Amino acid sequence: MERILRFCFELALKEGRKKVTFTHKAHVLTYTDEPMRQMFYEIAKKYPSVEAEDMTIDACAMQIVMRPERFDIVFAENANGDVLSDVGAGVVGGMGFAYSGNIGDAMGVFEPIHGTAPKYADKNVVNPIAAIMAARMMFDYLGEKTTGSHIEKAITDVLVEGKVRTYDLGGASTTSQVAEAISEKLRRDSEEIGR
Repeated sequence: MERILRFCFELALKEGRKKVTFTHKAHVLTYTDEPMRQMFYEIAKKYPSVEAEDMTIDACAMQIVMRPERFDIVFAENANGDVLSDVGAGVVGGMGFAYSGNIGDAMGVFEPIHGTAPKYADKNVVNPIAAIMAARMMFDYLGEKTTGSHIEKAITDVLVEGKVRTYDLGGASTTSQVAEAISEKLRRDSEEIGR
């Protein structure tokens, strides 16, 4: 627990974030969440430049919907994190935009928050942006921020253009068509940079 909490504050420093929010049900889960909440504030003392706040999971879910801009880094244990990641996905447009990184001491694994979504296997209909953004996050983690920013720009360009969209965005394009459109934008961007 201590390692994860420190990671949140270290990430805040690394990313230039101003606040870490600890989510919990400490008033109900007095033997688990309350000691974690206390540890959170003990660790926070070592990071005076980062604001530390705690919030119940239900209040946090409501605030993500009503005022998502108030958050920088949100700490949530597994069950709370599952709820909040789906709420956050809904706020930004759906599961097709929600990506994640599972970062340990020596490595990281990056994926869409929906995991493998086996019910969509071989149907070529899902939005590939979460998977592509997970790759962008991986490049950032590896220190290849320029590559990551090019990937994000290609995605943004395709979305703004609005010609190629999967069903969840009101379109009829396939997974492959969206991925190819993003790849094409990325290739053009690379060629322009190379000139």
